[in-house]
Amino acid sequence: LMLWNSNYVEKASHGWTRTTLQAAVSKDGGTSWSTPKALEVDREYQWAYPGLLWKDGYALIHYYRGPAFAGGREMVLARVPVDWFYSTEGSENVTRF
Repeated sequence: LMLWNSNYVEKASHGWTRTTLQAAVSKDGGTSWSTPKALEVDREYQWAYPGLLWKDGYALIHYYRGPAFAGGREMVLARVPVDWFYSTEGSENVTRF
């Protein structure tokens, strides 16, 4: 599993470049990757520094969220069913704490 911010704006501040938060899966050790899925898409926020733990059929993904144009940060824990990475459903079924 790879998690990354897919937006790139040349010479932009970090707040502009840390949206959206994407995920993709490789079944062959990183030679090829699945179509990326958006875990977070709200461009009013930035999403960064994800970490991951696998537990009982779920990916527990933590990352910080902060307003893209103001101060303040908070940690988010997303509980993502493993099947979500292989499905076509959106992130509305991902549980966030």
